[in-house]
Amino acid sequence: MSFYHDNNGRWRSGWRASIFFIAFIFAWWLNVDIANIVVRATDGYFPGDMIPTLTIYETFRIFPPLVVGWLCGKYLEGLPFRAFGTAFTNGWLKNWLLGIAMGGVTLCFAVLLAVTFGGLRFFVDLEKGNGTVATSLAVSLLFFAVAAAAEEVLFRGYILQTFVRSGLAWPAILLTALFFGLAHIGNPDTGPVAVLNTILAGIWFGVAYLKTRD
Repeated sequence: MSFYHDNNGRWRSGWRASIFFIAFIFAWWLNVDIANIVVRATDGYFPGDMIPTLTIYETFRIFPPLVVGWLCGKYLEGLPFRAFGTAFTNGWLKNWLLGIAMGGVTLCFAVLLAVTFGGLRFFVDLEKGNGTVATSLAVSLLFFAVAAAAEEVLFRGYILQTFVRSGLAWPAILLTALFFGLAHIGNPDTGPVAVLNTILAGIWFGVAYLKTRD
C-alpha cells in the first residue's frame, strides 16, 4: 500500500498530481464551452477589438486550476482554501507591492536595454492624443493582470504545491518552470532565447511562491 499512500495514509504526491491533472482537463473543456457561450453573447459589443474577448477567455482560464486545486487540497490533503495561496492572508499586501515593484524595475531595465541597442523605439502619436495612450495602458494592464493570474494559479498552483508538501520542492519548481516555458512557445516572435528566459522566469516565480506561500 506504500506505493499508493504515504505514512499519513494519504495518496502520494504523484497520485495527487495525476488526479488533479485529470480533473483539470475535464474542467478545462467544460470551462471553454462556457467561455464560448459568454463570448458569443457579448459579440458585437467590442467591434474590431480582440482584447476584451481575450480577457474574457483569460478570466475563465482562472477557474479550472483554482477550483480543482482547492478541491484536491481539501479532499486529498485536508487543507483549507487559504492554503492554496490565493486568500488574503497576513503579508499579502506587502508581497503584492514588492512583486509589482520588482516586476516594474526589471521590465523597465529590459526596455532600457532594448531602446539603447535599437530594438525598440518610442514616439508620440499626436493624432490620437494622450487619452488613447491612457486607455490602451489601462486595457493592457487589465488583460495581462488576468492572464498572469490564470498562469500563476496553474503553474504555481496545486501541482507545484503538493510536491512541495512532499519535500520535492526543487524538482517541482524545475518541472513546472519547464512546462511554463513550453506553454509560451506559441507567443509572437518566440525563439530559443525567449523560451529559456520564460523557463528562468518560471523558476523565479516558483521560488517566490516557496518564499511567500501566496
